[in-house]
Amino acid sequence: MDMSPSPSALRRSPLPSTARDRIHAKNHMVGTELALRVLIGGVADGFPEIATDSGAAHVFDCFALANATLCSAAEPSTARSEGSPAMFSNCQLHLRVTIRILEPTIVIAQGWTKGAAQANGPSTAWAVSTAFGSRVPLSDPTLTRFSESWGSVAVITAYHPAQHWPSTGHSYWHRLLPLLQQARPQSEN
Repeated sequence: MDMSPSPSALRRSPLPSTARDRIHAKNHMVGTELALRVLIGGVADGFPEIATDSGAAHVFDCFALANATLCSAAEPSTARSEGSPAMFSNCQLHLRVTIRILEPTIVIAQGWTKGAAQANGPSTAWAVSTAFGSRVPLSDPTLTRFSESWGSVAVITAYHPAQHWPSTGHSYWHRLLPLLQQARPQSEN
């Protein structure tokens, strides 16, 4: 009999604060968890568990994660892995198909860098906006609504959480929070 903890049980075990501070990549998922808590439960603080008809579930069990590109541009020995214009362009059809399959009500395009925003160049925000047939927003963060065959979709474009919103104490989080709150009613549909 396998006595190892389930993936859901492992997600319920938070990283010790020292580990969270040490592991930069984890900040990405910490920021994502904060956003999901607001979208699903209304508040960022508290436990990542939510009540469902079939019991408690972790917020990570209530969303789908898709990448705007399918390959990696990771630089050896660094945490840097920004996609190139060719990567975003070549993966555009895959992203469109993924969005159609998932039929989301809310999309958070996280990973828009300041450089890409200023140049209005290829980025996660560009890829997602283009997949919905729109131009990239020129401000950040943004909330745009699209009408799709499966219903209305709220698309939030935001800078990457690892550097800009890994906690509710960061100033960028206070710019993003009102957009998450505005999109929240749509997540209840």
